[in-house]
Amino acid sequence: RLGLALMDRVPWVNYSKPPAPTWWACVNRVQLAVAYEHQLWFTNDPARVRSDNRRVLEEHSARHRQLMAAGGENRIAVYGDGAYKVRETSFSRETSGRLPRNIMERGHSCADTRAYRQNAKSMGLPTHGAMLPTSLPEFWIKFLTEGEDDLVVDPFGGTVRTGLAAERLGRRWLVTEWIREYLQGASTLF
Repeated sequence: RLGLALMDRVPWVNYSKPPAPTWWACVNRVQLAVAYEHQLWFTNDPARVRSDNRRVLEEHSARHRQLMAAGGENRIAVYGDGAYKVRETSFSRETSGRLPRNIMERGHSCADTRAYRQNAKSMGLPTHGAMLPTSLPEFWIKFLTEGEDDLVVDPFGGTVRTGLAAERLGRRWLVTEWIREYLQGASTLF
């Protein structure tokens, strides 16, 4: 109805999440404890996205660095329908990093979470119950925006982590939040 296209569903796997859904996992004991939340990436025009996975490359594993140093693969293999082929010297070229997978494993706590909770408590403010590490919005901002002229908008601001990440990355940003006390506590992070 909004004219948006779903580009990806990226699970945020958080093993430090409290057991939930409480009624079904802890009281009735008929479900497993949820350890992930979907991050949904929408766009209004899939042909005009500005994402670039080269902005979010991760470090190569030690094993991949060894493979590159050894000159790459020393075999030939074909997988599936032949679309994926491994050739001799595959993976031998030094690259800037590896492509991130579309699963993010991170806990919900970080230095910003601890600072927010401490500051809100010292001001006598309630703390937001749904925490996320600043590294999540930071990843998405790097991946989906190109530079300082881009505007980052978060209509569900909470503890304003998206605004904080955007600020640190030099992007313009706009955040809205329904509960003023959450914004007051989050303002101490700036």
